Amino acid sequence: MSEESWHLTTSDDGLATLVFDAPGRPHNILTPLALEELAVALGNLKSRDVKPRGLVLKSGKPRGFCAGADLKTILAAESIDELEAYFERGRVVLEMLRRLNLPTVALVHGVCLGGGLELALACDVLALVPGQELRTGTPEINLGLIPGWGAIPELARRIGIRIAVDWLCGGTEHNAEQAAQVGLVEVSQVDESLADFVGRLTRRLLENPRVEQDLEPISSFRTPPLAGPAQERAYGKIMNLLLVDGLQGQEQARGMAVRELARLAYEDDTRATLRRFLAR
Repeated sequence: MSEESWHLTTSDDGLATLVFDAPGRPHNILTPLALEELAVALGNLKSRDVKPRGLVLKSGKPRGFCAGADLKTILAAESIDELEAYFERGRVVLEMLRRLNLPTVALVHGVCLGGGLELALACDVLALVPGQELRTGTPEINLGLIPGWGAIPELARRIGIRIAVDWLCGGTEHNAEQAAQVGLVEVSQVDESLADFVGRLTRRLLENPRVEQDLEPISSFRTPPLAGPAQERAYGKIMNLLLVDGLQGQEQARGMAVRELARLAYEDDTRATLRRFLAR
């Protein structure tokens, strides 16, 4: 039995499937090892002589797609530099997925939170597995953290900046219906098979690449109720990164998010919150 977290296959019709199934864990977590294995799998996919017509990213776990970044790795870091190295590697690997020159579909279900949502957002489309529930969102602010792997600029473009601010700064989870209502996920049609669903999305992406929403000013946005100093710091960073995104672009915002996240994750009160969270 393979001990690797990622398993790449290609069907007879040329559609590649990359399954995330971390051994020995109830949930998929983006550990440093899982990130490196994803980089290898994407490199293997890109180096193939015959390019697949599309890629489906899915989970092998019944409980969900991915629960996010590895909090134990964050707490084990002994310096901001160590934290930044972990977050930067995650950014680079997800950027490899984002820049694949083929249609990509994240087939999500169950838990798809934080870094797990950012993994899905590195794909062109999020698709909901028929008949499955969904728990998605960006709860990082509750821990005094911010999304560091692309959710800040991606959500602003996919669901509009006002809804994105609610998601990023509210820290709440959203179900399948709510995610579909804001246009974040595609839902299969009645009696549509999974193969037909994925095939339809892939064909649509080939014919009509995803169109991003225009950003709008954020100066008039209302500050939500915040639990304490750690959450206030995170809120300020999120709003500043949205401003950087609007003025300087996605690449600048993504790079800055990694550095800001590393600093936040090394704050004493944030680390204490992380320890309490893991203890539960």
